[in-house]
Amino acid sequence: PDELYERARWGEYREPSYYHPKRDPNPNLNPNRSSNPSLNPNPDADPDPNPNDENAAPRTVTQTRDKVEKLMPDGRRLAFYRNGTRKETFPDGECIVRFANGDVKRTVPAYTVPDEFADIPADLAPLDELVSAGPTVVYFYRAAETLHASFGSGAELYRFPSGQVEVHHAGGAKVIAFPDGTRKTVDAGGATVSVFPDGLVVRESTAGARRILLPDGREVDE
Repeated sequence: PDELYERARWGEYREPSYYHPKRDPNPNLNPNRSSNPSLNPNPDADPDPNPNDENAAPRTVTQTRDKVEKLMPDGRRLAFYRNGTRKETFPDGECIVRFANGDVKRTVPAYTVPDEFADIPADLAPLDELVSAGPTVVYFYRAAETLHASFGSGAELYRFPSGQVEVHHAGGAKVIAFPDGTRKTVDAGGATVSVFPDGLVVRESTAGARRILLPDGREVDE
């Protein structure tokens, strides 16, 4: 038998090693977790652990050669797949998928600002508004060390390892914030406005015409 099936027979699944504030070893935090009959589709299966029993053990709900899934006493579901993917689903709908190549996909419920972007200024990305459109999917690309958030409205948010942050709105407009403090806005038609830390402003049309607004208020056309 392959290694996964052997692990499935052992009935073991290691808890994720990364910290998460919603993961608490005390099962009493979610005493009603087994009220949904779909969590125990097999009437002949072992009953859920007693939520009031601090020593309650996880219950295997799926066990095949390709997948092992366990229901934890606090209501979380942990799944391990043959290809090395691990998935953790929380009772409130948040889901974290860790792929074998190091990529991570996290889905958070609506009205929840992802921690990965919580420090983004509101004038760059109105996160409270963006997350109100539905669940947010945050994907971390390990090879590129880049974060990408997709919002229910169609807007997207990128964070690159250099510190550059980009907001792509559903209508086609973009806002790019560079590490040196420069901010560039691109409208849906392609015209750009760049504002530099020293107050210099450069406007460029799609035809290539440029207008420069100097910090002292003078304007120069190029």
